[in-house]
Amino acid sequence: MLLGELSIQTVWLCVGTAAQGTILVCLILHLWMSKKAKRFTLPLSLVYVCLLATGVIAVYAAFKRDFVFVAGQLVNLVVGLRILEARYESANTGASDFPEVAPDRAEADSELRPRS
Repeated sequence: MLLGELSIQTVWLCVGTAAQGTILVCLILHLWMSKKAKRFTLPLSLVYVCLLATGVIAVYAAFKRDFVFVAGQLVNLVVGLRILEARYESANTGASDFPEVAPDRAEADSELRPRS
């Protein structure tokens, strides 16, 4: 019986580690692609892979019965789903990718707004 539990623990450890490694590889690819393109680049395939890996980590966290870990992964899933929503909203408006974000322009716009 102990051998069976040990092997289940080992399998889950390998699955969780592989999922976390997948997310790390996606992050590195995203950073590399964005640097190469000189703009924010996040392919839809990377978003889906990260969502899948985050879901696997959430299941791993549930297996470990760690509420804080599960809650953190659920927040990550919500963020990932919001990224997908933004991606599809921008596609429906005719944009080819995410909306352009210019932090220096955002600061300038905020200075023009009256303060409450």
